[in-house]
Amino acid sequence: MRQNKLRVLVLGLLLTALLAGCGGNGAEQWTTYESELWGVAFEMPSQWVVSDEGDGVYVADSQDNLETDIFQDGGGIVITTSPLMDLGGLDDPVTLIDFFSEFIAGAGSDMSVLKETAQLTIKGQPAATTTLQGRMEGQEGYYTITVIVGEETVVLSIAVDTTADNAFEATIDRITKSITF
Repeated sequence: MRQNKLRVLVLGLLLTALLAGCGGNGAEQWTTYESELWGVAFEMPSQWVVSDEGDGVYVADSQDNLETDIFQDGGGIVITTSPLMDLGGLDDPVTLIDFFSEFIAGAGSDMSVLKETAQLTIKGQPAATTTLQGRMEGQEGYYTITVIVGEETVVLSIAVDTTADNAFEATIDRITKSITF
């Protein structure tokens, strides 16, 4: 009896090691994307898709979501940069979050604050982030707005997670916290 339990345990450990070696443990592979156009780089899941044509770098969990205005049960981020001098001397990340949040609210969105604005440092740069829930431009979801302030450049990241349980929250957080410029 004891030998059978030991065999089951050993087989279980071998199976776990085998699955881990094959990527069967659910571990996601990540890659670094660099946009010369926008002067940013960041980590993203390797199966996600990206486009930096237009007014920012667009990253999404699927090609369908990348190509549509309304995400279907997915996640994505738009990352854009602006010269600091174009923001009229605003260089405090919290003030900039408030500015962008007011702009979003004034654009006919229906949002409630899920997470209050928090100051943080991203790759050595002062930053701030907030999470809102609601509807913006016809899209229902969880919105994470992050501002990172550099010496001459400001990065604005607006992420959306349209899953019912905010399933992409950790992925969006990791992408955002990996941004360099």
